[in-house]
Amino acid sequence: KMTAKNLCIVLSLCICALGALPEYTINLDESPLTRWNVVLEKFKTETITLAKATSSGVPQQMRTWLQNDFQTGFSKYYPEYWQELEGIQKTLGIPMYDLLSYNLMYETHADCTGILARNPEGIIVQGRNFDFYDSHEYASIAFLAIFQKNGKEVFRCAHYAGMIGVNTCIKMGKFSLGLNGRYSGLSMEDGRKLTMEAINIGIPMVKLMARLIMLNNDTYADAIHSLGTTALANPVYWIIGGLTGNEGAILTMARDIMIDIWSLTDERWYLAQTNSDHWEAEKAGSRIAFANQQMKSIPEESFTYQLMLDDVLLKYPVCRPQTVISCAMSASKNLFDIIVPDYHG
Repeated sequence: KMTAKNLCIVLSLCICALGALPEYTINLDESPLTRWNVVLEKFKTETITLAKATSSGVPQQMRTWLQNDFQTGFSKYYPEYWQELEGIQKTLGIPMYDLLSYNLMYETHADCTGILARNPEGIIVQGRNFDFYDSHEYASIAFLAIFQKNGKEVFRCAHYAGMIGVNTCIKMGKFSLGLNGRYSGLSMEDGRKLTMEAINIGIPMVKLMARLIMLNNDTYADAIHSLGTTALANPVYWIIGGLTGNEGAILTMARDIMIDIWSLTDERWYLAQTNSDHWEAEKAGSRIAFANQQMKSIPEESFTYQLMLDDVLLKYPVCRPQTVISCAMSASKNLFDIIVPDYHG
């Protein structure tokens, strides 16, 4: 008889890594209209399918806004990124509405797990599972993006074809960054309305903000300041890791203000975050309960970068059927590993 306990054991044994993700350089010196073309040609069919599937579920109020009003505000405040969208639309040959719906998917729903930890040598390690519906479809368009300017790497991220914003990034030798969705308590309709109003006046989408942070900040301290003082189109948890010591923090953000900053300390060697505020009571069986359980099972003096992957991120139920990718990062050691879990063995 298959019990819940047996299912956990079976899934834990079956999670393994698929092959390495393809790697593409995004040349920021190239025209925004064409800089994504090589990637899009590789993933064209899959990206079109996902964009159309996403747009089919958008409610009428947001559909009307995307068709009539989005361009006015976004192209005014972010002309370069609007050109990127125009170039992507042309290459894919789909309506702009489909592409915008797809790029806004993180503003509507995403369940993720983020962890920061310090190893015995004082090195900061960051882990992240990106969970989303249609996980296998998103995994099929995942790749390693290396953003380059003036012939040099600026940052790299786990990325998805057709998207201009980022959510899992590292700036080698500087800092690493992830973001988790935060639910405001508003109805979906009221939340969408506030998101639309914010974007109309130039307030950035969260994934676009992450890209701006990676481009324009060179230190952990500068990134923390920028993240904590910039209004956003949606509430979010910023999860940022530095190099050593206590350089690790989770910023709990409302749309217009930072509510809390939770940092590593000499006594607190790791932090775990899913999609609820860390000061709330932990519910039995929740993803945060499992993440904490896995971290606490590793003695602090034994923690390693590899254990972040093997004993935490890839362990069911931290890793689950909705997990698109699992990532471990260390800016201090210039390490960035992306794994696509395979539940079929």
